[in-house]
Amino acid sequence: MSEIDLGEKFALGSEEEQQIWQRSYRGLVEALRDPSHGEQTPYVGRSIPRNDVLYKVRGKAKYAANLTMPGMLLGKFVRSSHPYASVKRVEVTKARALPGVLSVLTAADFPGDRLLIGSLINDQPVLAKDVVRHVGEPIVAIAAETREIAEAAASLVEIDYEPLTPILSPRDALSETAVKLHEGGNVIANMEKVCGDVAAAFAAADIVVEGEYRNEPRCRRGVGWK
Repeated sequence: MSEIDLGEKFALGSEEEQQIWQRSYRGLVEALRDPSHGEQTPYVGRSIPRNDVLYKVRGKAKYAANLTMPGMLLGKFVRSSHPYASVKRVEVTKARALPGVLSVLTAADFPGDRLLIGSLINDQPVLAKDVVRHVGEPIVAIAAETREIAEAAASLVEIDYEPLTPILSPRDALSETAVKLHEGGNVIANMEKVCGDVAAAFAAADIVVEGEYRNEPRCRRGVGWK
């Protein structure tokens, strides 16, 4: 198996169809190789196409939203409308009773050792339980026969909140007086990697540019099963 074969990912399709895309992708990569650099560095210093680009630009890629199966259910989350709040009550009786609804899940339906997930530490609940920490955090998950039924069931869910003062920036989160969003504090991990003498490099630099930058969303997408 060649380097190009390793780690290739392709959308759903027959083996014959995948082989067509594999050959096309190999052709793109081979065309960008620079023989003067030798075979040991075929990718360094050059722009290599993503190995899924052909499927995507030709409209062949399959995403979860594109897949349908016989008897498939449609789902919807009921999400937090507050950036930070205590969850006092979650009432789903009416939603569960709606014809066509197959399942309505809350945090109470998860065993304690299965509720939390995370990348570095397990501190993110699959469904919010006692507190929500951002707008859009899922609280209730609904599965129904149709999208319309799922949305109707979501509208029947009743949630009582006690709004809390949110932390709106990393700087505020690091303040000694900041509210602790988690029991362990507001820092998930403190990791540093130092290579060389940074202070000396700054001192020897012709120009040092410092600034504060913001990345703010320009629009908000609708709430749905995502």
